Amino acid sequence: MTGEIDCMEEADISDSSSSSEEDSASFTNQSTSSLYTIKKLQSQIMHNVYDYDSHVKLINALRNINDFRSTRAARQSMNKVFPLTETFWLEWIDDEIEYLESDTDDDNSEIILSLFEKAVSEYLCPDVWLKYCDFLIKYNTEESNSEVKQVLERGISSIGMHPTKSAELWKIYRNFEISILEAKNIDPRENKDAANVLISLFKRQLANPFIGMSEVFVEFQNFCSNCNITIDDHWRKGYEQTLHKLSNIQPFELQLNISNKFALFEDYINYELKAKTNFSRLSILFERLVAAHSVNCQAWLIYLNFLITQLKNIAHALRISKRSLQNCPWESVLWEYNILLLEAGGKPQSEIAAAVQEAMAAMYGQDTLNILLTYLSFCSRCVSKDESSINEFHSAFAECLKQAKTFSIDPCFRINVFAAEVEATRCNNLEKARSIWEDVLKQCRYSAAYVIECAQFELRNGSKDFCRKLYHRAFKQNLDDLTTLVQSYLQFEKIHGNGEENLNAYIKCRELLRKMQSKITDSSSTSEQTSQNQADKNLPRKHKSDDAVFKVPTAPVPSKKPKFNQEEQISDTPHEDLAPRQEMDDIRNLEEVFKPENAVFISNLAFSTNEDDVSSHLSKCGFVKKVSFVKNRKGTSRGFGAVFFDSADAVQAALKMDRDLLKGRPMFISKYKKLKQGPEPFRFHTGMEKNKVFIKGLDFKTTAEDLENEFKKFGELQAVRLVSYKSGQSKGLAFVEFKEEADAAKAVLALDNKTLHGKAISVAISNPPPRKNAQPKSDPVIPVGVRGKSRTQLDLLPRSIKKTDDDKIDSAPKSNSDFKKLLLK
Repeated sequence: MTGEIDCMEEADISDSSSSSEEDSASFTNQSTSSLYTIKKLQSQIMHNVYDYDSHVKLINALRNINDFRSTRAARQSMNKVFPLTETFWLEWIDDEIEYLESDTDDDNSEIILSLFEKAVSEYLCPDVWLKYCDFLIKYNTEESNSEVKQVLERGISSIGMHPTKSAELWKIYRNFEISILEAKNIDPRENKDAANVLISLFKRQLANPFIGMSEVFVEFQNFCSNCNITIDDHWRKGYEQTLHKLSNIQPFELQLNISNKFALFEDYINYELKAKTNFSRLSILFERLVAAHSVNCQAWLIYLNFLITQLKNIAHALRISKRSLQNCPWESVLWEYNILLLEAGGKPQSEIAAAVQEAMAAMYGQDTLNILLTYLSFCSRCVSKDESSINEFHSAFAECLKQAKTFSIDPCFRINVFAAEVEATRCNNLEKARSIWEDVLKQCRYSAAYVIECAQFELRNGSKDFCRKLYHRAFKQNLDDLTTLVQSYLQFEKIHGNGEENLNAYIKCRELLRKMQSKITDSSSTSEQTSQNQADKNLPRKHKSDDAVFKVPTAPVPSKKPKFNQEEQISDTPHEDLAPRQEMDDIRNLEEVFKPENAVFISNLAFSTNEDDVSSHLSKCGFVKKVSFVKNRKGTSRGFGAVFFDSADAVQAALKMDRDLLKGRPMFISKYKKLKQGPEPFRFHTGMEKNKVFIKGLDFKTTAEDLENEFKKFGELQAVRLVSYKSGQSKGLAFVEFKEEADAAKAVLALDNKTLHGKAISVAISNPPPRKNAQPKSDPVIPVGVRGKSRTQLDLLPRSIKKTDDDKIDSAPKSNSDFKKLLLK
């Protein structure tokens, strides 16, 4: 019996050991998976520090494994880039307080205090203020009472007028004062000074409207009654006015409690502005707006406009501007405000230049033209008689011009035009200004609009003679709008020229317009002659004999064999090759057998490619059920067809093999569309693609692997595509698509005009131009003869006497001489 018990105990021990080993293995697997996820997220953040989601996921992953110090470091790293919401701050502070209260020797109270201070500086955070005050009171000593009071007063100045969140803070403040009195054994009912301290807090709270005023007023009345203090009638009247204000704003508060819509805040702010509410209450309302709509540019602009125009507090506006850029770094108008506020605040040029560089990096160079112009405008105001200030402006102009050309953001030459004006007015260098304008005119090929603008510049800053020469020089160019330029020139001479100059201008312009009209007429005549020559080619040759009598030949009688049915004779479309039609019918039949969603369309195949070649090439994507080519009437492949797979996953894998070489030619693979639905129109992407770069000037031997190795240094790639002819020969063009827009911008700045395989390449952000709407092709006119409309049937009737639609209009009989004229026409 004892032996059996021993055996059972050994078995239990063995089972327990096995179970613990399994739990340990499971924990190890989970731990390994978590560590892998954490390393991956850290790598993503290192690659792109502005990846908000990766920051959040990393913090959650570190919290799950209870790595407190790493979680703290991750939060600090995120806060360097992004302002944190009130929820984030409360979670962080709660973790720090929990760590403080645990059995550790590490005193992190100073860190907690710094977190409270940082949190209340970023947004209006009522709940953080409440927790801050509770924390200080909890760990308060008698020596630190004054410090706690200071924080309480700061909290009151921040949220003490908040209509829905202030009541609790005032209550904490009163309880703190009561606890101090109790510690000193002072009864406010017997000590008027102590009672006045609490009465003062009640009156300060009740001076502003808030939800729950009536309850607090009842509490105040009871306190005064217990202390035998009478409430002043004048103060009571003020309280009633405040209560009336509450009734006016309470509808807004009730609506905001349901929905924090931007329009509700706008209505609320407009009401408070009309009511001439004091700045403290308005400031709280603005802070609530930007806290609820932190990524709405308009919310920050409303706040900034109020601070600048009404409050006229540039320093405070500059602080709000920096906060707005932390929340909306992609908004160019906020960067413009920041530059203007830095200048208004008397900041040095180096600090403003650094802000411009930060703006260009944050916006990846796109939509930054107004930022560059704002900075250039600031630099122009710094120009003085000192040579160094002029050189600084020249450097700023050159840098702005470089940035504009790199990112193609100034197609209208606004930077050049502005710089030319500054050169003429502030730098007193008219020749430099003229050279800038000359460069603009060459680039725009003397467009009439720019010529007129340059002429106006000359009238403001230069001479009338130079302006006249400019017009004469422009008339020698191929102008886009000669009529407008002529009108501008005539107006110039009427105002600034004498009688002879005005007469010469009139004659010159008349001659220019006559030549232009002559060119238009000649061009029209040439076009008509070309059309006539083309029509003459279709006429029959003239007969050598010129008989007076011409007889209409009789039309041949069609043979009875072979017989054509009636449908064939009245068909409106030419016959198609029977074999291709039959093959397309085969594919339609395959649609009924196999699922069309499991098929792809293939094209650009070599004619020698057979079904087995395609099947073996695509077999790694999945099981190929059927390969069907469209063939001509000889039975040979026409180079395109369809491939049917057994699953949709195989289709996705096949689409990734688009343009892979098969027998030396890139095989095009696209989504299959049912034949009865017709071909899917080609959709050419237009507009800026900020995460994709376009490369041209490549050596024809450059491969996709070469480009991948060159561009992956700047970030993670999504696709690399060489543009090639159908034969597979490279065109020297390529597209590289990055995962992040910032990486694309880095690649443009680093590789543009660099040498690759011995050739200088051009790298720019992809910006395909809009395509013109293609004109629909008209159906070809098929000659109609007595034997029907088929292209395969002979038409034995002479073309010169064949009836057309025009002939049907004139039904009058023709004589032999009329037919003769038709032949000799």
